[in-house]
Amino acid sequence: MLKPKIQKRRPEKLARKAKIVYRKLREVYPDARCTVENHAPEQFLLASIMSPQSPDAVVNVVSRMLWEKFPTLAEIGAASRLELEQVLRPVGMFRVKSKYVQETARILLADLNGSVPNSEPELRKLPGVGRKVALIVLQEVHGIVDGIVIDTHNIRVAGRIGIVKSKDPVTIERTLMEILPKSYWKQWSHLMVSHGRAICTARAPDCAHCPICTVCDFGVKRQERTC
Repeated sequence: MLKPKIQKRRPEKLARKAKIVYRKLREVYPDARCTVENHAPEQFLLASIMSPQSPDAVVNVVSRMLWEKFPTLAEIGAASRLELEQVLRPVGMFRVKSKYVQETARILLADLNGSVPNSEPELRKLPGVGRKVALIVLQEVHGIVDGIVIDTHNIRVAGRIGIVKSKDPVTIERTLMEILPKSYWKQWSHLMVSHGRAICTARAPDCAHCPICTVCDFGVKRQERTC
């Protein structure tokens, strides 16, 4: 498990700010959740391997196509790489992802009796599984929260709010783990994604309709410039 960044003094101001943001966004997005479909542990794992730099909606469509064409891990493992690439083409980086998906399917069958590992070290032994994917799988498949999932939405939104200054995922996660109660860790990521999609978009953040604008460094500065 990643350890929180050790500082001489707990950043109480940031912690209070983060809690205000969390509570306000919980009111706005009460149903925020992972949007990658989770019908079975092995299906969710393979979909998560396909998900980097691809919209969840596309991943869900491709995942359904994959399992319709190859209904078992054994069939995925035995498929030709070309067949897999044709199915995975819409997700981007489809060649390397096809390789990861097939190799993971084979490992699950050969070494794990078809079961999805329930620890980060074991998950990260699988092709295409880094910390982000491992944390997502642990949370959604096993109900284990061992860290905070950091994606582009989390980097952007938390940075604009002023909670983090770095764009390095490891540094951001350590900072958030220090200032947020563990009970917030899982939902924080879902809230960042929901808010990043709905309001705090990369190109045109809608600060005028943002529920956390008054506690957001970026939003406050924008307001000052328009006064």
